[in-house]
Amino acid sequence: MISFRFIVLIFLFLLLGLKIRFWNKSRPDTPYLDAAIFFWVILIFFFFDAVIEKKYLIPGDILLNFYPWKALAEGQIPHNPLLSDITGCVYPWMAAIKKSLLQFDFPLWNPYAYSGSPLAGNQVSAAFHPFNLLLYFMPVPDAATLFPFLRLFIAGMGGFALLKSWKLSSSASLLGSTLFCFCGVHISWLSNYPEISVTMLIPWIFLSIDKIACQGSMKWWVVLVLLSVVQFLGGHCETSFHLYAWAIPFFFFSLYRGKTQNSIDMKIMLSRTGLFVLAGIFSLGISAFQLFPFLEYLPLSTRMQAISAMDANLFLGLDFFKVFTTVTATLLTPDFFGNPVAGNYWGDFNFIEQNTHITVTGLFFALMAFTRNKSENTTNSIKHFFLWAGLIAFLIAVRTPGLFDFIVSFPLFKQNSNHRLIIIFSFAFSILAAFAANDIQAFGLSSKKKFYMIAAGFLVMAFLLSGFDVSALTREQFQYRWAHVCYFLLFLSACFLLFYFCARHRVIRRHIPIMATGLVLIEVFVWGANFNTFVTRENIFPSTPLTDFIQSRQGIFRVASPSGVLPTGTEQMFEFDSITGLDPMKSHTYERIYSRMTGKYNSIHTGAIHSFDSPWINFLNVRYVAAPPGTKKEQLNNKDLVLVYQGRDGVVFKNPNAFERVFRVDKIVAAADSEQAFELVQQNEDLLDRIAVVEGDHKDFDHLFQDSDTHGSRHPKILEKKNNYMRLDFKGLPQGFYVAGKQYYPGWKLKIDGRPARVLRTNYAFMGFGVPEDTNIVELYYDPLSFKAGLWVSTIFSGFLFLWMGLWNKFRTKALNHRGYDRGKIDLDN
Repeated sequence: MISFRFIVLIFLFLLLGLKIRFWNKSRPDTPYLDAAIFFWVILIFFFFDAVIEKKYLIPGDILLNFYPWKALAEGQIPHNPLLSDITGCVYPWMAAIKKSLLQFDFPLWNPYAYSGSPLAGNQVSAAFHPFNLLLYFMPVPDAATLFPFLRLFIAGMGGFALLKSWKLSSSASLLGSTLFCFCGVHISWLSNYPEISVTMLIPWIFLSIDKIACQGSMKWWVVLVLLSVVQFLGGHCETSFHLYAWAIPFFFFSLYRGKTQNSIDMKIMLSRTGLFVLAGIFSLGISAFQLFPFLEYLPLSTRMQAISAMDANLFLGLDFFKVFTTVTATLLTPDFFGNPVAGNYWGDFNFIEQNTHITVTGLFFALMAFTRNKSENTTNSIKHFFLWAGLIAFLIAVRTPGLFDFIVSFPLFKQNSNHRLIIIFSFAFSILAAFAANDIQAFGLSSKKKFYMIAAGFLVMAFLLSGFDVSALTREQFQYRWAHVCYFLLFLSACFLLFYFCARHRVIRRHIPIMATGLVLIEVFVWGANFNTFVTRENIFPSTPLTDFIQSRQGIFRVASPSGVLPTGTEQMFEFDSITGLDPMKSHTYERIYSRMTGKYNSIHTGAIHSFDSPWINFLNVRYVAAPPGTKKEQLNNKDLVLVYQGRDGVVFKNPNAFERVFRVDKIVAAADSEQAFELVQQNEDLLDRIAVVEGDHKDFDHLFQDSDTHGSRHPKILEKKNNYMRLDFKGLPQGFYVAGKQYYPGWKLKIDGRPARVLRTNYAFMGFGVPEDTNIVELYYDPLSFKAGLWVSTIFSGFLFLWMGLWNKFRTKALNHRGYDRGKIDLDN
């Protein structure tokens, strides 16, 4: 297996070797290679714990908040408790994807969480992202550390390439790309959150669009198609939508800019617009193998059901003033409302959901972009586009009344968490900062008055915001806030001095972008280097006596627990099935059943079980219940539980009433639709072992209950159980209708002795099927039409793309040979 350290160091040596080779050939001017070396080295320092101390970017110490690890923690506390989604779902998904790769299977189904649930269909798992191919060659902890490293590198290099394409100096381009690479969104979402798999490609996609719109470049058209596919496979559809909501206007802006620069006619503008539209069609077509399963799952999810029920955006009612001050305050310092690492965090998700920080230096430079107008008009137009793009994104993100209501009245915006548009603000203002640095480097300060006004504005904003909610703060919190406001003032002073002394001297000001980049990196390392958690491998889901005990139990069963024990993700890492999980796209029907055990339906969060006397505990094959040390069965409200393990890391009870995973019932009750099925299931909750509520045509199964042996064995033997497959032995069992305690989902199919048979939606959210007499083997397998159809569509569009590339190359070769083509229509060399 290849390690993270091996890849990082080998690639560093390759980059340095290339630099030495070019230097020996008297070609020292290699800006892109220099930028690659710069970002790779800076990231090595940023990932110092992983590169030098052999740690991994996984917040495994969060498990110390939960039993069984809490008892073994010996007073340790998690470094950053806000990163729980990594251990709750992201890292376990990576482990599940690796397991599928090693079995040469598609990662379509997750058998461990939510009594079975779609893995690829939820899209957030990013099951088909190209990075995941490295999981075949790397341990999951190494891959989980390498992926964020590569994402930041790709984001930084993309920003540099975009800015260089606009003829900015290398040093100014480096400043802007550094700001985007290490912006607050990227640092706070660094630990393998799928959002960064999309945002890392923003500058590359904008660069491709600009090349197509201004030059009609076919090479960049292919690049745009491939980048669009990869960003969608990144796993964050909301960010993908936000990206193209701003990329489409940028195309038309670039098209107009190309018309102004090159005097192209309307016919060429229409042809390039057609190319852009065609790129969108091709990218959607090639992404179909992921797009179709996602579109199948989306209307079945709790999130979409909640939005449809209220017919409005989920975040419409949040207070504008509170959100605005929270978001604006992080422009000054991310620690304005405390810091989870410091243990005194009192903010409203300012570190994760709404972190706007692009450093004081970056924000100062971005505002300075509009203190002069000496540069070319085309450059000014780019600055104006990104100013408005950034401001509009910011105003939507903070839920500005009127504007936010108007935006979320449109389709797709209504369904999205639009506060994540803050990444567009960070990207736009990083671009503006680079333009300002380039202008100052070339011309110096154009207006001292505006310069002083910006500095004064920062001071006023700092002191006004410092008084926000001050009456509600404790003494410790108040002191912490002022300490970090002083940090802000310190960096503001350094930035002011950088402008004042360097911008006035022609020789020194040539280096102002480099000095600003250094100041930015100091700010980033002060607040961001300690935010994410690096742990040793021993702290990543370590085994304990309690987990060893559960894993040693024989048979097929599920495990449940009250709050504070075996957090979500544990079941996937230790490979024992669970009835709970963590998934932003969880099934609506299953959540309604699950709410019978939690007491409340929740469209976003998965609630803790508090009713262990619920008949659904038995139905769902929960044979073992793990609880904190010293817990009595009376506290779990189930007098039938039997204590089978007791230790300082927790207790385990056995549930003797748990149903088998597949069992026979005596009677079926027909339901006309899903709502009637839910009502009937509630009415018959105490008879789930005898009665099954089915939806659909059940007449073919009525004869199975005639003269059936109700006293014989009621469940088959499970011969084989995999992610997407279960094989059952029915030899000697009577005919009848059998219920499987597996979540029903389109795509599950059935074979009885090799012959296809029907699977019915049973008990509202589960599966059932009829078994005739003398049946030997029954096979349940997940074979979704959505994935197969999507795979065919993706194959067809991929073939068309290769054909298109071949025809274009043939046309290009022929045109170059004859040198008689119209260069105005298409630029074959770009």
